[in-house]
Amino acid sequence: MKIMGLWGLCILLLSCTPKSITAEEIIDRCVEAHGGWTRFQDVKNWSLLKTTTRYDSLGIQASRTQQFQTFSSSPSSISIQYTEGKNTIHLRSEAGTITKFVNDSLITDQEGITQTKSALFAARFVFFQPFLLKEAFAKKKYLGKRKFLEEEAHAVQIRYPDSEDVWTFYFDADQFDLLGYLVLHNQRYSVIVFDEMQVVEGLKFSSKRSSYFTNATLDDLQLTGKYLYEDLKSY
Repeated sequence: MKIMGLWGLCILLLSCTPKSITAEEIIDRCVEAHGGWTRFQDVKNWSLLKTTTRYDSLGIQASRTQQFQTFSSSPSSISIQYTEGKNTIHLRSEAGTITKFVNDSLITDQEGITQTKSALFAARFVFFQPFLLKEAFAKKKYLGKRKFLEEEAHAVQIRYPDSEDVWTFYFDADQFDLLGYLVLHNQRYSVIVFDEMQVVEGLKFSSKRSSYFTNATLDDLQLTGKYLYEDLKSY
């Protein structure tokens, strides 16, 4: 009887042990919390107005820019248009072709094309979080539960091929919403905080974000930017 009792206790303890969770499962649950992968794929075209406000080391506004951005998945294209001084800049990726126009002049130097490609795909990657975190070629690692500022969160580290950057994404410990992320770039840490969300076509995206220089433990924050995403539309 004692043996049976001990055996039953072992089974009970095992059944109460929390099931381990993987980075991929956390991202999948986050995508569902933000509206679901199928719904995201069903919407082919998006447009939005992004306003970026930069701050200097004293917290004083240094600049403010606006970009009109469009994204399409069928066929695949990205477009960003903005003004810089007296110039109108238009960046575009369509069917694998990258172009940059300054006013009506096509920029053809290789450095300009490389920078344009980076800017376009960074804009796509940043706005469509968490959905694009599902990309299979990224290396993902679950780091466990961590504090993200004042929130209890699941932490997932993501690294991409041909990049030294290290990204750590933080997901609400209960609801799995994306709270923000920490990135190590050129030996410096920055953290992006999702301040407010918006829902369009049943999909949840950030409407306001803030960025800070910080350290690995997130206990020293210096405001560097605020980002506003308005007029988000599907078409």
